Formats: sequence, structure tokens, C-alpha cells
Amino acid sequence: MADELPKQKFRQELFGYVSSIVGGHGHVRTERKLAVMSIASIVLLLLIGFFAYIFYLSSYTGIEKLVPYLLYTLLSAVALTAALAHHYAHKSSFTCMEGMMVGMTIGMIGGFLFGAIIGATNGMFAGSVFGMAVGMAFGAYAGKCCGIMGFMEGLMGGLMAGTMGAMLSVMMALDNLALFMPILMASCLAILGSFAYMIHTSAGKREEGKVMGFAVFFAICVGLVLLTTAVMLFVPRSTAVIL
Repeated sequence: MADELPKQKFRQELFGYVSSIVGGHGHVRTERKLAVMSIASIVLLLLIGFFAYIFYLSSYTGIEKLVPYLLYTLLSAVALTAALAHHYAHKSSFTCMEGMMVGMTIGMIGGFLFGAIIGATNGMFAGSVFGMAVGMAFGAYAGKCCGIMGFMEGLMGGLMAGTMGAMLSVMMALDNLALFMPILMASCLAILGSFAYMIHTSAGKREEGKVMGFAVFFAICVGLVLLTTAVMLFVPRSTAVIL
């Protein structure tokens, strides 16, 4: 019975947290703003992508096979930017342990997502390098809020996850990769959702978050999408890629 009490309390707090975001309560103002900016960014990116496909991308041979991965890129870019923006809102309030967790989470999820996407479309080498670059850059920037330990956690998380994401895609190329990618995306998004709750219950309790402007938020999303799309289209593909 005693073991059930913490679990029940956690479930109640988590449900209350999600309900508060939906309801727009004051104590989750930061998370509410980030959710609104994320939804707005997804809608705008979908519109931009639609017109880009009609007027430009449709001329590329085999672009139809890349469409699902372009959608994964869009979702990954917005989710990773939201995590970075949430960190940015409270970056002066993290303890050393929290900062290390922030660097590791952002570095690993960023590296894994973008490594897996490019690994599926371009192969192991391109996926590993790109996944490492994204994961290490975002992870190190996020982790440096608590000094060298968080900085190193971000670098190591990006290094490990970038190569693992690409390796996973290449290894599953002949074994239902198309079915696995939505599962991977959902899992990573669930982790980032838990990450947001962690920030809310730690640094979020110590200060009111200062959310970055929508222009900066959207610019980061667009930059990630453009960079990933350019790698998909212009970086040579490995012979192991079956798309």
C-alpha cells in the first residue's frame, strides 16, 4: 500500500499538469506558450512544405519515398526546438544534476531522431555524421548551463545517439523500417514530454520562465528542416539505402 501512494501521487500530478496546459492555467504559462508556438510552427511548416513540394521538390526523382521522412523531420525539428526553448526559459535555475540531465536528454534525442532519419534516407555515414552534429550541438548548448559537466553530457549524448540512430535505420532497412519509424518518433516525443514535466517540477518551480520569441523559435525550426532536407537531397546516398 505504501508503495502505491507515490505512484498515485505522480499520476495525479501528471494528469493535473497536462490538464493545466490545456486549460491555460497560470502556473504552466511557460509550457502553454511553448505548446502554442509548437502547434503554430507545425502548421506553418506544413504550409511551406506543401508549396515547396508543388513548385520545387516534385521535380526530384523518387521524392515520394522521402515524404514520410520529411514529415518526421518537421516533427523532430519542432519537438527538439521546443525542448531547447524550455531549457532556455529556465537556464539560470538548473542545479548541476538537472543541467546534466538536460544536456544528455536533448543531445541524445536530437542525435537519435536526426541520425535515424538521415540514416534511413542516405545511409550510415551521412546519418551518423549528421545525427552527431545535431545531437552534439544542441546537447552541448543546453548542457553548458551548469558548466563543463553538462556540456560534456550533451556532447557524449549526441555522439552516442547520433551513431545509434543511423545504425538502427540501416540495420532495419530490410525489416519493416517504415513501420518502426512512427514507433520511434512516438517514443522520442514521449521522452521529450516527460522532459518538459521534469523541467516544470524542478527549475520551473524556482522562477517564472522567460520564453524566447516566436520568431527565434520558428527560425530554429526552419533552419533544422532546411538543413535536414538539403542533406537528404544533395548528400550522396549509400548503396545500402533501399528507399
